[in-house]
Amino acid sequence: MAYVAITSLKQTLDQLKMNCKLEFTFDEVKQFKAVSEEISVIQEMLQDSADRNYDHTMMKHLERCIRDMANKAEDIIEEFVYIKAEALDDAAIFEEELSLHHHMMEVLSEINSIKYMLTKIYQESDAAATKVPRARNHSVEHASGWSSTQEETLVVGIDNDLLKVKEKLTGLPHKLDILTIVGMGGIGKTTLARKVFNDPLIEYHFYVRAWVTVSQKYVLRDVLLGLLCSLTRLGDEIFKEKNEQLAELLYRTLKGQRYLIVFDAVWDGKILYDLRRSFPDDRNGSRIVLTSRLIDVNMCVNLDSHHHHMSFLSLNDSWELLRHKVFLEESCPPELEVIGKEIAQKCQGLPLGILAVAGHLSSIRKTKDCWKTVADDIRSPESKDQENCLDILALSYKSLPHHLKACFLYLGAFPQEFEIPVWRLIRLWAAEGILRAEWPKTLEEVAEMCLQELMSRSLVMVRKRKSNGGIKSCGIHDLVRDLILREVEKEDFLLVLKSDANFFPTDAYYKRCLCFHHQISRSYGMFNSSSRIEHCDYMKPAIPRCRSILFYGRLQVTEFDKMLDSRVTVMDLKLLRVLEILFRFFEHFPVEITQLVHLRYLALSARTYFGTCLSQLGNLQTLINEHDRNVTLPSDIWKMPRLRYLHIKNGACLPYPAGAKAIASNSLVLTNLHKLSTVSFTNCYRETFACLPNLKKLGICVMQPSHNCLDDLLYLAELEKLKCVFLGRGQFSGWNAFPPKLRKLTLNGSFLPWEKMRTLGLLPNLEVLKLKDYAFQGPEWQVEEDEFCQLKYLLIDGTDLVQWGVTGSHFRRLQQLILRCCRHLDEIPSGVGEIPTLQIIDVDDSSSLAVSSARLIQQEQYSMGNDGLIVRIHSRE
Repeated sequence: MAYVAITSLKQTLDQLKMNCKLEFTFDEVKQFKAVSEEISVIQEMLQDSADRNYDHTMMKHLERCIRDMANKAEDIIEEFVYIKAEALDDAAIFEEELSLHHHMMEVLSEINSIKYMLTKIYQESDAAATKVPRARNHSVEHASGWSSTQEETLVVGIDNDLLKVKEKLTGLPHKLDILTIVGMGGIGKTTLARKVFNDPLIEYHFYVRAWVTVSQKYVLRDVLLGLLCSLTRLGDEIFKEKNEQLAELLYRTLKGQRYLIVFDAVWDGKILYDLRRSFPDDRNGSRIVLTSRLIDVNMCVNLDSHHHHMSFLSLNDSWELLRHKVFLEESCPPELEVIGKEIAQKCQGLPLGILAVAGHLSSIRKTKDCWKTVADDIRSPESKDQENCLDILALSYKSLPHHLKACFLYLGAFPQEFEIPVWRLIRLWAAEGILRAEWPKTLEEVAEMCLQELMSRSLVMVRKRKSNGGIKSCGIHDLVRDLILREVEKEDFLLVLKSDANFFPTDAYYKRCLCFHHQISRSYGMFNSSSRIEHCDYMKPAIPRCRSILFYGRLQVTEFDKMLDSRVTVMDLKLLRVLEILFRFFEHFPVEITQLVHLRYLALSARTYFGTCLSQLGNLQTLINEHDRNVTLPSDIWKMPRLRYLHIKNGACLPYPAGAKAIASNSLVLTNLHKLSTVSFTNCYRETFACLPNLKKLGICVMQPSHNCLDDLLYLAELEKLKCVFLGRGQFSGWNAFPPKLRKLTLNGSFLPWEKMRTLGLLPNLEVLKLKDYAFQGPEWQVEEDEFCQLKYLLIDGTDLVQWGVTGSHFRRLQQLILRCCRHLDEIPSGVGEIPTLQIIDVDDSSSLAVSSARLIQQEQYSMGNDGLIVRIHSRE
């Protein structure tokens, strides 16, 4: 990870130039500049190494030297910055300055030695250059936005499988039956199951269908809720029910129906045993489908069961999949076909391996020499075991450019089968310092490009999409994750600690990223009964160089109450950049966290009245009485200059930045903060927003709205995304203006009259508008001619709207219209169908008149030759 270490150090030095709150001597500035210039040269040389032939053993050794040098320099600099930020006495500062000067001279000397060795290696490689060029990685140009075909894959070689599975599901016997689709990881079990699930015959044959993915360590409650959410619309009260009530509700929902339930990625058949009483057998041909790597996964239930074994693709099917992935609808040049089939044969018929290699072939020159190099790099295995499959996938990893390797390996920080929110992944990448800045792009934009490229190489899969077509969540295949963990161990990149560990390994000292998965052992010692790190023998010497701590654990309430309280000290975590603890609630914000001057990403869960407010909307006085228990962020939060993302799950109060002089002097201004959520609207005034000049995303809860309480949002000049949740129906009459750069707006429970929509309609850049739980109320909404010029997505979820005045001349860029719980709407005006850009009308749990008018719009458009408009109808019935 030499390139990543250099990139992080370069970013740290660049940040020092912009840090006006710290004063450095002339000699310090000079040394910082010299180091920055020298490592930029090394960075460029490493970037160029992908196109050279060299002694890999010598280069690997040199890369370790580069990594150690960069990490050492960064530790020295950031420790010095931490000491200066603590404002110690002059004598201590002077002593640290002398130490800094000495260490930086050593670093410069090491850099000169490394440059000499790199130059020597490259000179030797040039002298020994062969006539056959190595395959070269070309950076892929990406258009703005996300390709809608990222997750689409040509399905080949499973036609017979599809036919056999459909026959088993729709034929005899009439009694409840189980079908298990069995095969190794990456062979296409989920692809086949999804193809069957969405088949028109299957949709017609079964009255209700549900799909749930079962993790290796599943939680029964999550599975029950997942099934119920697939089958019916749930109210908030359902989440209070016990497992027994949920199981009974599932039984009642399925009773009398011919149903199809798919359990994807099952590792333990106990899930069927736990749910056996929730599946009624009405002898009407209902079916349960499992996908699993284990043949006997369903042996623990007394239901008839059958297996369908997935086989590897034939050579012809393998080549067809590879050819289509690389060339799409174009034909393959004849000179590449023979070598292409050789590559396909070496992939052993494993679809996942074929897609990974095809992604690599798509990124290199399409010449016979380049493809021959790829064919030679794939070791032809004698057996089809998992290690051989990893070797095939490893080709894609080894071929990644330097800047993508760290992004790819970072995915190992998340637990198995974890659905990764893209917003979290993007922000973590940006905060970790593993991304190289590419002006004028922001770090977030660079991260999105990296994610797109990993998806184009079939290394990352799309899980869910956002309203605007972007990627909402992603994930990786189990086999890809196995590869990542194997490479992570080799590269010494991060350390994953699981529930079966009871102490920190000795090599934790050298790790810069620690990830906790599943249950967290009390003996880890990060938090003991007093939660003070200095009282812990295990933790104190373990991670002084740690930059990231990520918790993805799950604890019982009784356990974490014994093990944790609300306080965290910084002790040996003074260099921390990323801290995410979302598995438990904090009664009070850990004030010690504000001493972490290098912190860029902070995500915590607060125990606050926001967490229960949605179930108590009718009892406003109860919420008001709970206000005193709300978590309030400490005033020192304004003294965290590097903070870029602050996420408080369930909400907290933002402190008022006292002192106009401090604001004017820039000492309390969070210049780097880009995302803030979720905060109470208390203290959110013009003075507060003046301290957040570059905020781009904001989530707020409004407790007792007053007249024009949102007007000061106008001063957030860079704000692009805003979510407002109103928890009480106070005297809120609307607003006068919103930030002009606002692109996405979500309003929940504001109960405004439709006349106030005018302010939103005139926003020049608004693309996504979500109106939930009576954001607006009243029987009529008349859209004006000059409103919503850029709107692409409109959601109305919960309203008493009856008449909607809209024509084809309105919403000229609208692509998706989603109507939910619009039970009083007398029609969707026919003019909606005349909107030239409209692609989808989705009507869910709304009036029969709204449903009829949606279908009529589709028929009218079809008769005029517009068969591209999709109308989706959902209902509780």
